[in-house]
Amino acid sequence: MSYGSLVLMGVPTVRASYRISFTDFIADPDDEDCQRRAATISASRITFADSHLILWVGDMERVRFPMEAIKSVEVVQAPVSRQREDPDQLRARYPNIGEPWSRADDDKLLALYRAGQKDHGTLAGEFGRQPGTIRSCLAKLGWERL
Repeated sequence: MSYGSLVLMGVPTVRASYRISFTDFIADPDDEDCQRRAATISASRITFADSHLILWVGDMERVRFPMEAIKSVEVVQAPVSRQREDPDQLRARYPNIGEPWSRADDDKLLALYRAGQKDHGTLAGEFGRQPGTIRSCLAKLGWERL
């Protein structure tokens, strides 16, 4: 039985992410050694055919799931096209991009974080690194989840 197809905004090349929850654990489409109850998958369109939900990238099938395994589906995001920032401008704002973290940097970051400084933008300015790098370092040190 075919359920038809949905193409985002009438253009099959528009990409979105679909958050799919499952009725039970299934193999992760990107890592078959990992079992998941939900997955977020990027695709350009979604179709329903032969009792399956199918996600596509362009004209290529990305992944398919049996409908009885699907608990819910939601469109999480439609990516916004954005231009990459010039590397020289990034380095001017964050002079320590790409530099390794020292133990002293880790200790200072933890001290500031424990003292209540939890704004990633402020910490980024303090360390000359991007806010995402601050968040990653805090996660690596066990203080935040990514």
